[in-house]
Amino acid sequence: MAAQVWSFFRRRFGILHLNSQSISVECLSWFPSTSSVSANHIRAVIPCLILWSLWQARNKSRFEGARLEPQGVIWAVGSVVERLGRAKMFSSAHFKGVATWRPRATRRLVISWKLPPHGAVKLNTDASVTRGKVSGGGLLRDHESRLIFAFYKEFGEVDVQTAESLELLQGSLYCKRVWVQLLLVEVDLAGLVRLLESGGLAKWPLCNALRQIRSMLRSFNTTATHIFRKANAASDKLATMDTQGDFFSTTLQQLPKDVRATIFLDSRGIPFVRTQVVRE
Repeated sequence: MAAQVWSFFRRRFGILHLNSQSISVECLSWFPSTSSVSANHIRAVIPCLILWSLWQARNKSRFEGARLEPQGVIWAVGSVVERLGRAKMFSSAHFKGVATWRPRATRRLVISWKLPPHGAVKLNTDASVTRGKVSGGGLLRDHESRLIFAFYKEFGEVDVQTAESLELLQGSLYCKRVWVQLLLVEVDLAGLVRLLESGGLAKWPLCNALRQIRSMLRSFNTTATHIFRKANAASDKLATMDTQGDFFSTTLQQLPKDVRATIFLDSRGIPFVRTQVVRE
């Protein structure tokens, strides 16, 4: 993840890539990149912001269960530069010799979990890596947001994408146990949705999980669609439940308070605001 972040900013500023794993070498490669670089030049500031943002992302991942995503770190760095610019901390001298840098435009999206149509049910799943433990959660709700079932499952040493796939597969298997007339499926990992749609191959055990998921979705005559993570909060909270071993319930009262509260907010269509980087 860190390598992707460094690579993005190297390309943006035209910094020569050095085949080294050393942070000091990486940072030093920025300072003499042009004769215009001074102690407060943007090319001296950016490496510091990258290191700070990576450290923050790592702590959020380790202690709060947040995902390590390069786009999130890239956005955080650009956001700080934009705020410094608005505070008039930069002048044209700080960008001397840099022709390509421009703070990235953002927009605010209002998102929420949507009720399925009458007669349909919706399955939401998610996976999480918290303190080295890979787990997942999901739930099935009807058109009035009434809970049909909720579950939590722990996995072995697998990557997040494989965990997301296994969690979706587990949820689909649970759906086979109940009578489902029309099933909608939502996950917040866009890469998984693309894999399922493309029919692409993957390494083991992900390839086997994808094959089974495609078969299950065909049996329900449905597909998996992407949902923003904030609108997928109920399954996200289930995935990070503080419990020992697997869990399955068909009653709302057996779920943790924060999960019950999120389900209630979803039923009322309470929106969340998401900041999105506008593609150039």
